[in-house]
Amino acid sequence: MIGKIRDCATFIAGNPRSGTTLMTSLLDDHPELLVFPEEYLYVRPRNTPGEGTRSVLDALFKDKVLLRLKGKKSILNDILGEDRKYDDFDYHRFDDAVNECFQLLLDNKDETVRMTVTTLAFISLIYGYGHTTGKKTYARWVVKNPHYELHWQQLFNDFPDAKMLYMVRDPRDVILSRTLKRNKKRYLERGGKVATWKLEKPRPIRPSIRFFKEWERSMITFFRINEAFPGHVLQIRYDDLVSAPRDVMREVSEFLGVPWQESLVTPSFLGKSWKGNSMQERTFHGVSSLEGRRKHRLPPHHLWQIEAWLGDVMVRQPIAYDPISLLAGIDFKALVSWLRGEGILAFWRNRLRMLANQRNLTGHMAFDRLNDSPGANCTRRSPVSVFFNLQSKDETSCNDLSCLRWQSRLRTSTPTGSGVVRHPMKDIAGSPVCGVHFGGPDMPAYRLRDLLAERVAAVPPGGAIDWVTYYFRDQRLAKELLRAQRRGVKVNVTVEKTPRTAHANETVFKILSGLNGLGSGFRALSFRQAPRPFGGIWKPHLHEKLYCFSHPRPMAFVGSFNPSGDGPDDDPAIIREISDQDRGHNVLVGLSDPLLVERLVEHARWIHRAKCTMLHRFTAVANRPVKGENTTIYFWPRVRPHPAVQFLLRLGAGARIRIVASHIKGTPVVKSIIRLAQNGAIVEILAEPTLRRVPVAAEQRLTQAGIPFRRITHPERLPMHNKFVLAEKSGQRWVIFGSFNLTMRSYWLNYEIGAISTNDQLIDAFAERWENLAARGN
Repeated sequence: MIGKIRDCATFIAGNPRSGTTLMTSLLDDHPELLVFPEEYLYVRPRNTPGEGTRSVLDALFKDKVLLRLKGKKSILNDILGEDRKYDDFDYHRFDDAVNECFQLLLDNKDETVRMTVTTLAFISLIYGYGHTTGKKTYARWVVKNPHYELHWQQLFNDFPDAKMLYMVRDPRDVILSRTLKRNKKRYLERGGKVATWKLEKPRPIRPSIRFFKEWERSMITFFRINEAFPGHVLQIRYDDLVSAPRDVMREVSEFLGVPWQESLVTPSFLGKSWKGNSMQERTFHGVSSLEGRRKHRLPPHHLWQIEAWLGDVMVRQPIAYDPISLLAGIDFKALVSWLRGEGILAFWRNRLRMLANQRNLTGHMAFDRLNDSPGANCTRRSPVSVFFNLQSKDETSCNDLSCLRWQSRLRTSTPTGSGVVRHPMKDIAGSPVCGVHFGGPDMPAYRLRDLLAERVAAVPPGGAIDWVTYYFRDQRLAKELLRAQRRGVKVNVTVEKTPRTAHANETVFKILSGLNGLGSGFRALSFRQAPRPFGGIWKPHLHEKLYCFSHPRPMAFVGSFNPSGDGPDDDPAIIREISDQDRGHNVLVGLSDPLLVERLVEHARWIHRAKCTMLHRFTAVANRPVKGENTTIYFWPRVRPHPAVQFLLRLGAGARIRIVASHIKGTPVVKSIIRLAQNGAIVEILAEPTLRRVPVAAEQRLTQAGIPFRRITHPERLPMHNKFVLAEKSGQRWVIFGSFNLTMRSYWLNYEIGAISTNDQLIDAFAERWENLAARGN
């Protein structure tokens, strides 16, 4: 029984007032579906006092839906006149069946040993409901709860084969529906009647910061679920459901694996006809579309606030709702009026965000209008539809150059006309989360530069490439970037103008900045020198290695690889100085977490256009980490202490720390590593053989402290340019990687990227690479 119930779960999720109840009612009367009315507390009783006892089941029995089944209808139902009647439901039989099932599950410890008591209680509810309604056999059971998606890890952990229907609705309609419902309830509670209530002039309520963040968080969470469980999540636009219910419900029946029934387009509740719970009509008529009334019901400044905050999400993801008011300019009333939940500091911070969003969105919409003109090569589409339609060979190309930001949150393939979103594409490297790619003498020659070349060639017209690197000498790769721009790809390349080997990048500079080059898409960045505390100067460098691609799937590559040469016949003097990184030990990590990709793209574009000064280290952006699902990104230069060193020092005694470093230089750096060993950690080091990068003095101090130290040498003097740290303690594991060196310059001056991750796939790959390098160490 447990296996059957766990294997056929279906959850309906989405923001409140987004059509979750409507979808539940449409599925209600299908003969092969067991549809539970609604459930609220499954995701909450884990914090109930006395977990592990019947108190969990008692908490579930206090669910307001179950109280309605018992005959205690909610006040709201009585006020609104909703026809959800449970008079014929045998609650006592239901109570007995649930208690009997729950006790049997508790007694059968062999089958339930790995299941929580909350899960057992919930399974008992489903069993009891089916037993009471007479549906003892069914293909799937369905339960809905707004915000189920926020508890997706718990749901899919308890029900591994579950499927989820995610409802999404225009946020302007959502907030209007919430306003009408709140005003209607307030009015009727004061003695009014439904027939005399004036829908045309509802009492306006201010949009709230809580609503904005809630709606945006729900959408981002959906993308994460779709990434983690491809093929198990279906996104449905409310607009499509009410305008073409038959088409959408056919998609739903196919997704759930149940045959088509005419009942799927007729709302019902407990098998009885149900007219609906629309807040926009005086009388309910089931499935009806009244979208667009927000234009007349919501004040203009409220519309502007909603669109300025959420417009990017509305346009750049599959719901594709166009803003109404932003193209008219700035609404000054909206800028000075307060939102619910704002403090003084939050007021100014949120207004700056709204202005920035309006600028980005207005530019995009203006571009769309330009493409609507006669003779344009593409029709007016959102960047997301451009992203999806480019997967089809029959679609014409579109030169939208501003679509990457929200493409980075997309993990889906081409949606159908019904608004249903399919499972995501897999990464070229074969990993749905991230991929790690090593280069070296034991790998195919030029593996990493070929990887980047393949990625450049894979970006179609309308896509984007953002490229930041220290050394860039590979002429073939530069020409590939030019070809990408000529076919309609937006290419931004930012390179260090004066690296340590001053003229190393000149040939590529001429290619990319010439008459037929990238134009404004190319920038050679130079930094001012900084005085050293005891004489001399320091020169900061753009030491990042960051390569971002919008297609075939948004991804950002971070690591240690510079495309530094064209082959063995390159200038031998420069190769001796900077080493042949194409054939030496290097690494690139492909990150596909949507939040990380979005932030890395924004960072690459900021580097491309900004005046990078020493004052940047004092900004909040430079010192604030970007936290993804299991990886956190850090940027340099920064005022706060070095995040990697601070993290390792906190591990303390009993930790095992394995360091692979191309540069170890400077007394403070060496002291920090020695301090790790003095704190009780087991430290091992694999280092580059070049004495300029790892001086003998540093090696001697480390070995004198009892730290195992080995250099990775090669007969052809190929460099060991990897930069990563493996850490483990008490069964937990981490990997630290990026472009940063263990030097004072990288600590305080250079522009660097570093990451700390708990991703098992990454850790296993780096651990295997450690063993490979350790076998080569002297």
